[in-house]
Amino acid sequence: GEWLLDPFVGSGTVVVEGVRKGLKTAGCDVSPLSVRLSRLKATPWPEPMQKALLDAAQKVCEASLGRVKKRLSPPKNYDDPQFYAPHVYLELCGLRAEIAAVCATDAPIGEALLLLFSSIVVKASRQRSESLHQLVERQLGKGQVSRWLLRKAEELVRQERAFWPQGQKTT
Repeated sequence: GEWLLDPFVGSGTVVVEGVRKGLKTAGCDVSPLSVRLSRLKATPWPEPMQKALLDAAQKVCEASLGRVKKRLSPPKNYDDPQFYAPHVYLELCGLRAEIAAVCATDAPIGEALLLLFSSIVVKASRQRSESLHQLVERQLGKGQVSRWLLRKAEELVRQERAFWPQGQKTT
């Protein structure tokens, strides 16, 4: 019945560990993205949802790679293109559009994909880091960010299976 409070939840590691130890947990942060990410990581997903996430990520990745191969422009632009190589920017916008379609039909899976997507945006950008806007050149091949998204989904499911063995009760 003990509580654990993490007032600067960040990506949720402390909350996840607290839940795993059977504690009631609460976390907050000034960053809404951090709160959403920590909630994703600290919530056990049943195996059917894990499979649904992997299936959705695979479909989104395939659709995005198809869009890249055909050199299709996305229906909507996001962010500021100056921070990306032109082909990377178009791929990110197309990938984001594919995720939006998932959000419209399956909100929990779409939310997870958006959070995974958020983890690759800065990595794909010309920014040195999230907090440092100094530009650097990155050599990213076509289709790279789509493949990163799929790998992130696979990594999340592996972590889910490792952290939340079947039948483990959580509070």
